[in-house]
Amino acid sequence: ADAAVDRIVEEWTESVRWKAMGHAAAARAGAGGAVLALGGKGQGNDLALYDVETQQLAFKAKPPTLNWIGYRAPPWVSALQFMPGSDCKRVLLGTGEHALRLYDVRTDKRAVLDLSVGEAVITSL
Repeated sequence: ADAAVDRIVEEWTESVRWKAMGHAAAARAGAGGAVLALGGKGQGNDLALYDVETQQLAFKAKPPTLNWIGYRAPPWVSALQFMPGSDCKRVLLGTGEHALRLYDVRTDKRAVLDLSVGEAVITSL
């Protein structure tokens, strides 16, 4: 037998399609696929959580506050991860500006933790 033969493990079929975010750069499914987290690059593309069944926006993060010179960098979400044991209520995201942000959708629309980490784009969490 040839070990290099391709084999189909499972076939997928598209069951639904909808427009969630214009310029998504990072995505993560949680709660068995019931929640979809998206983040992107550019204004209006910060963290967003969607209920997959209803296809509705469940949470939209507010951008960080202005810095000391009055500037707010446009969002650049480069990595996403739901925190284990949080039932998709806490989301950690990495940014292109080498920051880690923790959002808790039960408490606030702004990050509850914002840390600068290193000098490179965070691509994995």
